[in-house]
Amino acid sequence: MMNFRNSKKKRIFAAAIVLILCASMLLSLVITVIV
Repeated sequence: MMNFRNSKKKRIFAAAIVLILCASMLLSLVITVIV
């Protein structure tokens, strides 16, 4: 809780990772449906 900017960056990084994981799961589902 010392560096507010650092925690903000980490939070944004975590959110980006979650979004990427969700997108990859959706892509795999779409690919399985098409193929």
